Amino acid sequence: MTPERAVSRVLFLGGFLAVALMIGGLAALELRALRTAHPLDIAHVVENREAGRSVDVFVSVPQLARALARWPPSPLAVIVVGIVVLLATPAVGVVAALIAFAREHDRRYVVICVALLVGLVTGFFLNVGG
Repeated sequence: MTPERAVSRVLFLGGFLAVALMIGGLAALELRALRTAHPLDIAHVVENREAGRSVDVFVSVPQLARALARWPPSPLAVIVVGIVVLLATPAVGVVAALIAFAREHDRRYVVICVALLVGLVTGFFLNVGG
């Protein structure tokens, strides 16, 4: 598979999955709001209010995992997973390009992809720009 095709597939599938998760979470949130008077998880609201945060945010992976582990999963958590998938899709696209270029023995573009990944990972861990 050519690098262009690999990257385009990753970007298409990642974008499609992200949008599907966000729309699914939004639909579930609306259904929950129609069934109950209060669409939010009270424990989540209290935990965030005590910490001085907005009630509609997840600030850690364990908090998000707990919200997804319950049945039914929190609609807000499903939306957040969609956003995370959307944000991770370009990095996965770079990995797909790296693999495709390595299979073609194109060292110049492999080095470029590695440099780009190092920059992405370094920026993530250093929280550059945020």
